[in-house]
Amino acid sequence: ASVTVNSIVPCCIAPSSAGVIAGAQTICPNTAAATLTSTSAASGGVGTLEYRWQRSTTGASSGFSNIANSNSATYAPGVLSTTTWFRRLGGVSCLTDWNLAPASNVIQVTVQDLVQPAIGCPSNQSVILNASCSASLPNYIGSALTTDNCAVLNVTQSPAAGTIVAGAGSMQVTLTVNDVNGNSNSCQFSVTKVDNTPPAISCLPHSIVFNGQADINLNVNDMASASDNCGLQSVVTSIPAISCAQLGQAVPVTVTATDNSGNTASCISMVTVQGLPCGWRQLPGGVNCANGNQVTYNTANQVFTVNSTNCHTPMAPHVADGFAFAQRTLCGNGSLQALVTDVNGLGWAGISMRESNVAGAKKVHLLTNRQFYHRREVRNANNAQVIPQTWLGYDRYWLRLVRTGTDIVGFISPNGNQWVQVLVAKVNMNSCIEIGLLTHHNNTN
Repeated sequence: ASVTVNSIVPCCIAPSSAGVIAGAQTICPNTAAATLTSTSAASGGVGTLEYRWQRSTTGASSGFSNIANSNSATYAPGVLSTTTWFRRLGGVSCLTDWNLAPASNVIQVTVQDLVQPAIGCPSNQSVILNASCSASLPNYIGSALTTDNCAVLNVTQSPAAGTIVAGAGSMQVTLTVNDVNGNSNSCQFSVTKVDNTPPAISCLPHSIVFNGQADINLNVNDMASASDNCGLQSVVTSIPAISCAQLGQAVPVTVTATDNSGNTASCISMVTVQGLPCGWRQLPGGVNCANGNQVTYNTANQVFTVNSTNCHTPMAPHVADGFAFAQRTLCGNGSLQALVTDVNGLGWAGISMRESNVAGAKKVHLLTNRQFYHRREVRNANNAQVIPQTWLGYDRYWLRLVRTGTDIVGFISPNGNQWVQVLVAKVNMNSCIEIGLLTHHNNTN
């Protein structure tokens, strides 16, 4: 007898392959991962397919543990806080032993945030400085535009809002965005500190006194007081100097203060121009005049007033002069004439040509006491004795000296038109000599 078996079909065989899963991804911490999908089902088994998902936080080849209630071809991991590896086991419901069940490929769900947040700063800003040249820095955080792949934690500002800033100019403000996972990013913009406050300026009246100078430079500190909340750049006058030709005038001079931001303020200082006419000067001690002298000039009537104090040229021995002197320099030939309008006190007044201001210098003096007498004094050599000559003047108080080479000729006149010659002297002096108006006392007291 024989038996032929055509086929034997088992009723329960475990799969030979768990299939293929997909869905590798990178997610932010504490967020839900996307569902892990099935690319191909388990195969090679007989019976009703079942799946069991496993996870590991150790790595792709170890540490896997079963996930309860995961009998599905796909799996939704839910919220993850750390990187996790997933795989799927394939089985059949008629077999309860999963030890020999095949495993699928491993899928990694990476949990990390390495992406910097994005931040956009506002455009450049400005703040207005107050009277103390300072301002409180505004809060610019609300003007920042931020995004992040996970979530923004906060935005900070440096310098912080409320910081007191001072001084005109530009400064940088930094805004920094921080995300929930410790990533940060920054941007910067400029804040211009604007000084709109002009300087404060107050002008003062000012006087200058000419004593032989052609020009006198103006000192702005004598003419105005200026200040500014943020500091002055300059304080200048509209003209740099006053000319001796402006003697007797009150000259309006504009003083302008400019601060470091270019704001300006101006005022006008009236400069009174006093002193002696162009070229004329006086020495503090005159010529050998121990107690000094004073010379003033009236621009309205062109009258000089020359004062001496305890200043005397002795009659004998007449080797050292002492007199108050309003003088100027004459180089070469020339002449000097003046009207002696008054002599107040017991003394002499008149005109002089002399080689220098040394007490014993060569000289020619022509004098009057405005009472009865005129006097002439000639010194031909330095430190030589002079014998004055005195005569009745007959009310001729116009005096004139004319220099031509070494010759000096003297004249007197009652009216400035009709002249009487009263002296001729030959005095060999330097080309440039000192000429002018003089006065001294009759005696040492």
